[in-house]
Amino acid sequence: MKRILLLLLALPLAFPAMAQDYAGPARFEIDLFAGSVPTSALRYHHRGFLPKYQPETYPNGSLARIYEPAPVKVNSTEFRAWPYVGLRLGYGIYRWLKVGADLGWDYYTETRTFSDKTVESGGLHTITVIPKLTFYFATSRYVSAYAGFGMGVAVHVATGAVDPEVYHPVWYAWQVTPIGITVGRKVPGFAELTFGEDMIGIKVGVGYRF
Repeated sequence: MKRILLLLLALPLAFPAMAQDYAGPARFEIDLFAGSVPTSALRYHHRGFLPKYQPETYPNGSLARIYEPAPVKVNSTEFRAWPYVGLRLGYGIYRWLKVGADLGWDYYTETRTFSDKTVESGGLHTITVIPKLTFYFATSRYVSAYAGFGMGVAVHVATGAVDPEVYHPVWYAWQVTPIGITVGRKVPGFAELTFGEDMIGIKVGVGYRF
């Protein structure tokens, strides 16, 4: 029992020594990254982003039903999403801990074509700011493995038509990275598996340490 207590008391004294043995060649790091599937695109692709369309209907037997042209119908709806891209800032506190933030952007559009050849379209810019903690659990001279999580905010900027029932200008944002790997020292590259508010899938990038 005494040995366990002494070990717990000695842990804070070990932090300064760990700080001198940081995982990278420098404490500051700036990265550029790109991701696979933006979360906002998945959400609005499922719910729909444009205003709900209610085709005009006529009661049975009405004169309008006989003499007016057939109601306009939706022929097709096209969805398009741009990759999630952004900037990452980081600062090494200890050899095993880095604090920082991800600043990301993605763009999603939805276009609806009607039977009378008219088109209705709308777009959504999503800007995320997510402060995060990164924990390094395996490090060597050129290769490091890590995991991390963060909480922040997502700002949505709509262009064109929008359904007010599903559109939220400001949304909470969280992100979890169960595993990631960096390779290199001064100019490292990295790849990570991540999911949350900014994106779901694989995120890759390259950085610079100074």
